[in-house]
This record gives sequence, C-alpha cells and structure tokens, in this order.
Amino acid sequence: MISNFESLTENEKHDILATGKYSCRLHLLANFGTCSDKALFEKTVCDGENPHSFKKEESSGTYRLIRRAAKALTKRGSDKAGVESYWITYLKGKDEKNNLVYYHRNHISEFLDDWPEPNQLLKSVGFDIKEKVLFAGCRALGIMDKLVTAPFWQILEADGSILDLNEDLNDLNEDLYHIKQKLEQWENDGSCHFSGEEMFQSAKIKDDHLFAELFKETDDVELDAMTQMALELVAGEMLIILERQASQQLPGGQYWEPSKVLQSSFSTVPNNKCNL
Repeated sequence: MISNFESLTENEKHDILATGKYSCRLHLLANFGTCSDKALFEKTVCDGENPHSFKKEESSGTYRLIRRAAKALTKRGSDKAGVESYWITYLKGKDEKNNLVYYHRNHISEFLDDWPEPNQLLKSVGFDIKEKVLFAGCRALGIMDKLVTAPFWQILEADGSILDLNEDLNDLNEDLYHIKQKLEQWENDGSCHFSGEEMFQSAKIKDDHLFAELFKETDDVELDAMTQMALELVAGEMLIILERQASQQLPGGQYWEPSKVLQSSFSTVPNNKCNL
C-alpha cells in the first residue's frame, strides 16, 4: 500500500503501477521443438507413407522415426514391442553407447535387417531409417541442439534474474538478439551451420563424438543438401517463435534496454521460470 500515492509524480506512479510480463524461456525451448516438427518437409520427397504406421500421424516422418526408435530401443520404451536389451548387447559388441538416432543410422539398419520376424514397431523403424531425408532431418535437429538449444539451456539453468541475458547489450553472443541474428542468417543459408561455430560465450558447445558425427564431411552431396534444406526450414520456424515469444526482450521491446528502475524492480525474477 502507498499512503501518499496521489502526491507522487506521474513517472513515480508509472513505475509503481508497471507490471512486468515475461515469457518463460523454457517454454521457448519447448516450442522450438514443436515448430521444428512443423517445418520438416519430407512428405514432399519421400517415396510414400510408412506402410507400417499404426495410424495417420500429424507429425513429420523425422519425429516419427525419433519417437519410434526411442520406443523400440531404449529402457523407457515399449515393454511389449521394444528390444532394448538386445540393442544394447549389439552396441556393446560395437563398443558404442546408445546415441539415437542419426549417430546410429547404419547400426539400426543393420540390427533390424537381421532381426527375425520383426513386429510392427520394428518394421516401422526399419522402414524409416532407410529414408535418407528422415535421417537428414535427424541430423539437422542434432545440429540445432548442439549450436542453439543445448547451450541456451545451460544459460537458463544458471542463477540470476530474467534481465541478466540483456545486461550486456554490446556482447550479442550472450543474448536472445544474437540467436535472432543467427536464425535470420541460417534461414537464408543453412550451410553456415556446418562450421560448428559457437553462439554463446557463456555456454560452450559440447565437442564430443556426437558433435564429430554431426559435423563431419559426409561425401554425400544429397544428404548434405537435404540437411541444409531442413536446417533452413527449421531456422525459419524457430525465428517466428522467437520473435513472437521474446518480442519484449528484442530491439524495440519493453525490456530491450531496461532502465535502472526496471532492473531493480524485477531483479528477483528468476531467468528460468514461468512468470507474469
């Protein structure tokens, strides 16, 4: 309660009455996944629908492959139709860990080709893993995770207020505006992704065997072209979501250049929670 509210200046009244509205950045990450599914294009280039599908699906073939491979080949998959224990034994023979899906595209195909009397789930995965456009989509999603979503997740897990990502406006590698710039660039030229360039200074890319597999030279012009196309389409959809959900943190938005009063007022708002 403010006892002398009427005696305050208009600016002071405005600061007191101002309500901060912040979009949850974890929701932004989740919606990146949803829009990526929408962006993928393989229905226009595949040889037809998967004949082993259980029902007509709204999602892309890439997402179908990812979900069903996880259902068939991981511990949290299907107890009835999955074969996780046999798959893990197969990978141990190859001295490999379970890194679905793009990394194991050849392993999955070999494993399922040798499986006697496969059920419908295994037939579905076996059919999709042979579609180059689908594992190109998986590769594109893996690249986006390495360059954007995984490092951004690291930033959101850090302590601090929601305004911290906009604190240093001269360093565009550490805020949402830099993501916007990159997505605009990638939407026009997906080949830029293949450089593996880091986007953030405060969150490093995990340079591991998965990174090496995603970014290595393939000597497959068709695969690279499909991957580039998928990256451009996904970047375009992610850009739409970013501009919609983070508009107030981008140039021209209310919180792009927060005043000291605003920073003080909302300094306790955590950067990784849902807030209004």
